[in-house]
Amino acid sequence: MIRIFSSTVKLLSSVPVQNFGKTRAKVILIQDLPPLGFEGEEVTVKPGHASLDLVPKKKAVYSFPGLRKRMFPNFDEKLLARKRSDYDLKLFVRKLETVELKIVKPATPVNPLFLKDPITKKELTDEINIGLNLNVTQDNVVLDEDLYKFGKTAVLIKDYYSEKYDRHFSFRLQIDLIKMEIQAAVQKGKEKGEGKKKEKAPKEVEATNVEAKTEEKKPEEKKAEEKTEEKKGDAKKAAEKK
Repeated sequence: MIRIFSSTVKLLSSVPVQNFGKTRAKVILIQDLPPLGFEGEEVTVKPGHASLDLVPKKKAVYSFPGLRKRMFPNFDEKLLARKRSDYDLKLFVRKLETVELKIVKPATPVNPLFLKDPITKKELTDEINIGLNLNVTQDNVVLDEDLYKFGKTAVLIKDYYSEKYDRHFSFRLQIDLIKMEIQAAVQKGKEKGEGKKKEKAPKEVEATNVEAKTEEKKPEEKKAEEKTEEKKGDAKKAAEKK
């Protein structure tokens, strides 16, 4: 880490924030502060963050034109890129270890707690690569025996190489083996179908009853029409006699 005299820090920390703009302030970091930045980087922060935290605690100094080159005349850009890559890799590994890979398999008819076909190292490797979009090989997967029981387990992925970070690293992957409920799903489908039929049945019965009633009413209507016609005929005959 670069050595800075206390008088220089006092001088730079006494500069008012207004000189760097109303909303943002530029500072030069004098120590690694990921994810904000790393030693020797010039970053832009809120004025309050600079005046209340970074500068008073000697984590950074206010930036002036040409100050960074004077403070870090032999600044190593490759080292900075390496630090950034290491930090990104750390976040990536942390994310991988929080991911839970779910694998759905049918159970054996003898015991529903066990898989019908145990998962081998080759099959697990394929599931990892498809589910997480990685390039894991069987040599990376540490698996003493096949996975044969449902539930959660942790599998060590050892010495995995990432082209993006150009680095070898290891991590533990959480595997969740879930039982495929085929029979239960089929049974639910049948029950739903029967329920729909039962709902439709009363409507059909009502419809048939209505049709029967209409059919029953038709002869009565015909008789009534015949009687009215007879009355009309009698009325005409009486009028003709008069």
